[in-house]
Amino acid sequence: MAYTTINKQETFFKTLLYTGNGASSRSLTGVGFQPDWIWIKDRSTGHDHYSFQSPFTTKYGLEPSDTSGERNPQLGSFDSDGFTFSSLDSFYNSNSDNYVSWNWKAGTTSGLSGGTITPTAYSFNATSGFGMYVYDGTGSNANIAHGLGRVPHMVMVKRIDQDGNSWQVYHKNNGANQWIELDSNGAQQSNTNRWNGTAPTSSIFYIGTDSDVNASGGRYIAYVFAPIPGYSRIGAYKGQGGAGGQTPFIYTGFKPSWIMIKKANGTQNWRMFDSARDIDNPMEHQLKADTSDTESSGTAFIDFLSNGFKILVSTDSINGNNGDYIYLCFGQSVVGSNNVPATAR
Repeated sequence: MAYTTINKQETFFKTLLYTGNGASSRSLTGVGFQPDWIWIKDRSTGHDHYSFQSPFTTKYGLEPSDTSGERNPQLGSFDSDGFTFSSLDSFYNSNSDNYVSWNWKAGTTSGLSGGTITPTAYSFNATSGFGMYVYDGTGSNANIAHGLGRVPHMVMVKRIDQDGNSWQVYHKNNGANQWIELDSNGAQQSNTNRWNGTAPTSSIFYIGTDSDVNASGGRYIAYVFAPIPGYSRIGAYKGQGGAGGQTPFIYTGFKPSWIMIKKANGTQNWRMFDSARDIDNPMEHQLKADTSDTESSGTAFIDFLSNGFKILVSTDSINGNNGDYIYLCFGQSVVGSNNVPATAR
């Protein structure tokens, strides 16, 4: 069991489903808070993933499944209960297409200090263990303050001032000499030039000299995740391939609501599941973070259980024999609205 100080998961993370209407201007509500990071995918048509991040001076978007830098279309606004589109684009509002929007709250935009690089803009939330930081590269090994007060277990970095740079991912189970790419199905790779061979601390994260994370004069955004007991978990598991009829159970300390999984030591897509697209077990609807593929369904992949998740298949995508799998997971609320912390089971 894991004790949590977050009684309502939906205060910081929420999945929203909607159907596009083809309008050039549209406001969507129901998030329950003002989001700072909005990640959208057209479930019906093969469009790239698209995201908006509040620290950007202009509300340009990025494509998590692509190497493009920041680009139009822009977001109209981040609103108190959702967001507003100010232009029509197939990334997020084609008529009759079904969409999913994953929304994270950050919110603290001042008071950050420390590090050898000072972010030009940022938004972080120490309670939920999430932050975004825009910074200019120096070309020299460096570190950046994150303000989360906990050790981050996952960092994603994207160069935004030009096209052609992949999303670089640090994951604590891969280690500080490894990186893996969000926009690729490739396996983890080894080099110290992404994270300077140094794991994050409770106050800073490190970047090396590679142009994907720190070219002199380049502009970047980093997404930083620290685990919060009872709310989020960043971990790994060993695939069993269904040997002897066995499939892994992965303990998280809470019932998951969203999970992204990647085989680290092999060529496989990043797989995404959530409890909004599948309100009951098993999780059958999957999206791939590194491709523009439409949503697929029909296979029982995972059960979301009260204290973790159970793999149901023996496919190499999430359960190959002796495969090393990494994941990022967020949980469902474990208590009601009375603001009383509870034990997550």
